[in-house]
Amino acid sequence: MGARYWLLELPKYLALLLIAAGLSGMLGIFSASLGPVLGFGYSVDPRDYDRSGDGVASGDGSLEAVLAHYEIAMPCLATGVRFYDSESLVGSEGTLGLRFDTSRACFESFARDAGLSLNSGSVHTWQADDEFDSRAFLGDAAQGHGWDFPVSHTYLWGEYTASDAVSVQVTVDRQVSGDTAYLIGEHR
Repeated sequence: MGARYWLLELPKYLALLLIAAGLSGMLGIFSASLGPVLGFGYSVDPRDYDRSGDGVASGDGSLEAVLAHYEIAMPCLATGVRFYDSESLVGSEGTLGLRFDTSRACFESFARDAGLSLNSGSVHTWQADDEFDSRAFLGDAAQGHGWDFPVSHTYLWGEYTASDAVSVQVTVDRQVSGDTAYLIGEHR
């Protein structure tokens, strides 16, 4: 294979390199633009229960972005934070499920800042409350993420409006060690 062979073959190899580079560039553009929608191409927030769940999700997948979308401020000293977001790809509507542990004082400050008034009682009491949709907490999505509400515990529950577009339902499991809060945010 002499120099003449390479001169004749060089355009083929250059063409293959250009095609490969073009495909690589297109894949990069595809990954950057559609990757988050399809569930790849970005880092997933480890607090997200399951970014690739049964619904189509958009957004960057971070808790901070989701909280901003639903206009929810985390309380102080929140630990054990987990969330799921079934935000609609075609509009701003969606549902946020958020769970966190915090001290009683931090939760009371959160409730006061949100304008949240709470009722108290057993699971059966808040299930019977006609003005509170307990199905969101006891439904498949919440149960699928391990949300459990033992009947022997006492709970606080209520609802507040974060904005004209966002309503938030809250259930709190009061324990000696602190509060475990479960929030369902609905963006209309």
